[in-house]
Amino acid sequence: MEGGFSISVACEECIAEGDNAAVYPGAPDCCPGLTPIGCTSPESDGGICDSCSGAQPCTRCGNGHCGVGENRCNCPADCPG
Repeated sequence: MEGGFSISVACEECIAEGDNAAVYPGAPDCCPGLTPIGCTSPESDGGICDSCSGAQPCTRCGNGHCGVGENRCNCPADCPG
């Protein structure tokens, strides 16, 4: 084939399962099928839940499996005490 032509590919950046999505305007979203949840986690001794801010793990919270980034504090439905 002869002649002038161009090809353009647009890629949308998204955050994969278990990775953290930053919390600021214009930040990439979680990939399709994933939901951002809080980054709260149990203290190292297993005690109360430590709060945090600035990041949200992208997970499949609510699917019945305690996956990467999920714990009893941020996804009790999948990760019971």
